[in-house]
Amino acid sequence: MSVTGGAQPVFAWTPECRIDQLWVAAVLAPSAGPVLYFEWTAATRPPVRGGLAPISYGQAPVGMETTYGPTPLVHGQEYQVMILGGGGVVAQAYFVP
Repeated sequence: MSVTGGAQPVFAWTPECRIDQLWVAAVLAPSAGPVLYFEWTAATRPPVRGGLAPISYGQAPVGMETTYGPTPLVHGQEYQVMILGGGGVVAQAYFVP
């Protein structure tokens, strides 16, 4: 999985496949607990099955809809992006805008 830099990153993955969900969450100190603090989430919009790469932060592609956010990303903060399909995590990456 790859992530471009900047305030509005672009997410891509190989092999090219449709995904059911995309999650972007802030990476916080372990003392914050095991909870994910989402910044943006997108999910499949039936009857279409998922979206394809590339996906720009905050812009749900055709076949998906935003289900939370997006909130502005903070420069210097670490984030985790996860793409899900078939009931599990397909790929993930960490990035800092």
